[in-house]
Amino acid sequence: MPLLSFPELTQGYARFILIGLYMNHPVFAKELIEVKKPYIEAIRKYTKDTFTSFQEKPQSKAEYYQIMIKYLGGESRVSPFTTEQIKDINELKPYFDALIKLVKKWIFKAPWAVSALFVIDMLQSVDVIQSVAVVPSTEQCIPLEIFEQMVPWPPPLPPLKIEVSAWTFFEYTRDDITCEIADRLFEYEEKLKEIGIKEFPSSLLRHARWWFEHYVKNKSLVQISAQGINTGKGPANPYPKNIGKAIDKFSELVGIDITNK
Repeated sequence: MPLLSFPELTQGYARFILIGLYMNHPVFAKELIEVKKPYIEAIRKYTKDTFTSFQEKPQSKAEYYQIMIKYLGGESRVSPFTTEQIKDINELKPYFDALIKLVKKWIFKAPWAVSALFVIDMLQSVDVIQSVAVVPSTEQCIPLEIFEQMVPWPPPLPPLKIEVSAWTFFEYTRDDITCEIADRLFEYEEKLKEIGIKEFPSSLLRHARWWFEHYVKNKSLVQISAQGINTGKGPANPYPKNIGKAIDKFSELVGIDITNK
């Protein structure tokens, strides 16, 4: 069965793909390295101070995200930042100014672009990640029980809870039990669809690449159609008009106003 699409998660996935396309462009990657080089120690210090604050005030990612959103949006005076973090950020202002110039130059003028690049620089500064892939990895299996602690939005439905008694194995085979669980999962998925949840757009990666080819590599819609960027989904050579529509929708999805380049 295909994945389902929660709007905020799909938007985040689209942004991740776009960041990956930028980070894997050799010229952009080189310029980003030059921007952060003078501030790498300050970035590393802020990262370590952030990890320390998490340890001192245990909270889930969802809780921290909500505190951050409310504080930055002016809804709360509870700051997610420690005194040491604020000091670090003040020292990094020239770095943020340089990032702003970089994203403008590269038509990466999304309100979230600078903060996203900063987070990547943070993680790379302490060797949490080495590089950014175009497509997020699914190799590591996340335990089902922790998803509600990770995702910062209320779930569209209460969790599906299935309990299997030890006595079940004395009456049914494991295959029988698996079939029963599968039926309940199917029913739960149908309930999600009934409240308006759609399937995940399989064309998202292809549209992101079209966007990047058009705006960053300056290729025309006709050129993109002719080269047939194909990811295994949809036609290899779509009409230029359809490519243009897809690019516009992708711009809207990731929050980039391309009308004023």
